[in-house]
Amino acid sequence: MALEKRVSLRQVAQKLGVSPSTVSRALRDSPEISEETKRRVRQALIEMTGSAGLPSRGVKQALRDVAVLISRPLRSLTSDEFFAQVINGVVSCAESAGCHVLLSPIDAGGDWVPPRILENRRVDALIVGGISISPAYREGLSKLSVPVVYIGKHQDEPDNHAVIPDNVRGGRLVAEHLVACGYERFLYLGGGLDTFVFRDRLEGFRQGLAQHGFRLRAADVVSAAGIDRVGGYEAVKGLLGQMGEEFGRERLGIFAATDWMAAGALQALLEARIGVPDPVGIVGYSDLELASHVCPPLTTVRVDAYALGYLAFRLVEEIWAGRVTMSTQIWMQPRLVVRSTTAGAREAEHVMEKEASSGA
Repeated sequence: MALEKRVSLRQVAQKLGVSPSTVSRALRDSPEISEETKRRVRQALIEMTGSAGLPSRGVKQALRDVAVLISRPLRSLTSDEFFAQVINGVVSCAESAGCHVLLSPIDAGGDWVPPRILENRRVDALIVGGISISPAYREGLSKLSVPVVYIGKHQDEPDNHAVIPDNVRGGRLVAEHLVACGYERFLYLGGGLDTFVFRDRLEGFRQGLAQHGFRLRAADVVSAAGIDRVGGYEAVKGLLGQMGEEFGRERLGIFAATDWMAAGALQALLEARIGVPDPVGIVGYSDLELASHVCPPLTTVRVDAYALGYLAFRLVEEIWAGRVTMSTQIWMQPRLVVRSTTAGAREAEHVMEKEASSGA
């Protein structure tokens, strides 16, 4: 009887007390696996199937490599907290399926250049995320003849597979909260608006403010040089220099499009002895670990980065199995997390309940 009809990678792994990915790599004769472990895997196959031969085609389909490519991570893949969580979600799901995950940073903002990780080896699927993935780069990826699943929205046309955080709704949540807290004027700090993630967060922010009769002027939208802590800090220092004593005369609500930018903005305000959350409130985005560790702790919009990675790999599996044959997008909804950089937690809870009940 064929191997796949009698035993799975997971069953072999459970028998040996190792992960399915270890069994997968042992069957591929990977140099990462010790000879003793390879011997134990072969022996387990003999005991469980009655055959010492190579796995049949059905099981080979599970012995696959998935490459995770992240464009322009902050400093590195390991130090970019958001994409580190995305990768953890991919790896968790892939290991249970007996697949091997390859990781690589890329710069996908310009012309198509094949990632080095793809040289001299074939991968069976790509999961691609990060900032500024250009049309030319997407076209290059589409010609590789393997499934490609994107993390986030990188184009308007729904002709690709993707797991997408709803950044427009996230921006609306921020606007609703800041209005409910009683702020009278509003600022947006973000990256370049040629990138969908920042464009969508700003669009949602505008929509939420407009529902309450507020609008952002051109001077109230600041595209910082960097989306990290330094970018947020320098953006607010620049605004303080321009506005002088006028800064903070009105109750001011700041939406920083990343937690890192929000942390930098907070630092600049505290150095200038401007009170937070009164007269100035700050909201970040993503709910990274730093959001709860800065002082005061940061109100932010939570995006489940782990689930993004997990669902991306599950979508890859569905494509492999032939159960998904058309372009598919999975939209994930964000959630407001209220901490100490904004006033009015009670009003914010009311806003969150209203959003949940409306299904927006």
